[in-house]
Amino acid sequence: MFSSVHTLRRRVNSLVDAIERQKDVLRNLERQCSDAQSELNALLDPMARLPIEIASDILLQAIPTRPTWDSLLIFLRVCRAWSNLAVATPFLWSTITDSGIPQAQFATVLEKWLSLARGLPLSLILRNAHPSTFPDTLQTLDAHTPRIQSMDLSPLHDEDLRLMTHTFDGLTSLTIYRSRIPSDLCVELLRRAPNLVELSFVEVQFHAASMPRHLTHPTLQHLHFRRPDTYYYSDTAIIQFLTLPALQSLFLSRSDITEEELLDFLARSAPPLRQLHVRLQEDDVCSEAIVASLRLVPELTHLEVIHPDSEYDYSTFDLWAHDPYLLPALRNLTIADFYYHGLEGYRRVLDFLAKRRASLRSLQLIVPGEVLDDATAAALRVFQDEGMDIHVDTGKEDLFSMFGMGDD
Repeated sequence: MFSSVHTLRRRVNSLVDAIERQKDVLRNLERQCSDAQSELNALLDPMARLPIEIASDILLQAIPTRPTWDSLLIFLRVCRAWSNLAVATPFLWSTITDSGIPQAQFATVLEKWLSLARGLPLSLILRNAHPSTFPDTLQTLDAHTPRIQSMDLSPLHDEDLRLMTHTFDGLTSLTIYRSRIPSDLCVELLRRAPNLVELSFVEVQFHAASMPRHLTHPTLQHLHFRRPDTYYYSDTAIIQFLTLPALQSLFLSRSDITEEELLDFLARSAPPLRQLHVRLQEDDVCSEAIVASLRLVPELTHLEVIHPDSEYDYSTFDLWAHDPYLLPALRNLTIADFYYHGLEGYRRVLDFLAKRRASLRSLQLIVPGEVLDDATAAALRVFQDEGMDIHVDTGKEDLFSMFGMGDD
C-alpha cells in the first residue's frame, strides 16, 4: 500500500514537471510568434517604419481637440508597436478630461493618465464635476498642481471653490462653465493663479457670500463673459472687484454692467485694450460715460457694439468721424441689432467711412429687416473696391450678396 502511494506521488510530480516544461515551451512559442508578428507589422505598417518623432506627430494629429480616455485607449489596443508609440508620446496624454468616465472611476483613471503625461504641462477639462467625487480628484491632482496650465470646469459649487486652496502658478487659461458661485471665492481663486492670461465665464452667475477683497491681476490679458463662438451669456458682477492693467480683450455680453461701472473699470485698469465687445443698454451708446470710456482705450483696434431693443443713434458716426482723438487705432467695427434710420443714417455712415478710409479695414452692420437703396449700395461698393471689408447683414443674409458685392 505504502509503495503504491509513493509511486503515484512520484508520477504526479513527474507529470506536473512535464506540464510546466510544456508551458514554458508554449510561452516561448507564443513569444516568438508575437515577435514575428511585430516584425511583420513593422514591414507592412508604414507607421512602424517612421522615425518615432514623425510617428508621434501623426498620432497627435489624429486625436480630437478634446480627447477622451476611450479615444486614446484605441492606440494602446492596435498592436504592440502602436501601444509602445502611444506610451512614448506623452503629449498624447497631456489633455485630461472626465468625459465618458463614471465619476466613481475617474480618480483611478486620472492617476494612470497623469503617469502617461509624465512631466508635461496639463490641460484639465472637468465637465462632470460632482461634489461627492471632486475632493478625490483634487487629492489625486495635488502633487501635479504646478503642471496645470489650463482648466475648464463645470459645474463648480461653493464647496468646490473652498477646496481649491492650491496656488496654481502654472495656470494660464481658466474657463468656468454653467455654475453659480460666490464672487469672493472666485476672486480668491484668481488671486492664487498669479500668471493667468485668459479667463472665460460661460453661463455663470455670481452671488455674494461676503464682500470680495479687490484684486489687481497684473498678467490677465483676455477676459470674456461669454466665449466668442457661443451665445451663452454670463453675469458680469465680478468685474467691479477687479483691476486688470494688462487687459487686451474684453467681452461683455450682457447689459447688466452700467456705463459708469465700465468707465470706472477702464479708468482704474488703464489697460492696453485692443478688442472690446459690449452689449449696451438703451441710450448708452452716445452717453458721456461711454464716450469717456472709449477715450481711455486709444489702442483699441476691434470694437463690437450690441445695442438691443432700441434705435441706434447714428450721430455716433458723426462723433467718430470728426474726433481724431476718439478711437484713433480703430480697424474693425461691428454694430449689431439696431434699427433703420433711412437715408440720413446711411449718409452719416458714408461720411464716417470717408473720414476713416485710410485706417478702417472692416465695417459690419447687423440690421434686422434693413433695405439698401441703390445709391447707398454703389457708394459702399467704392469703399469695398478700395480694399475695405464691408457687410450689411439682415441676420439671415449679407445684403451685399444681393447687390453683387459679396467677397469674390
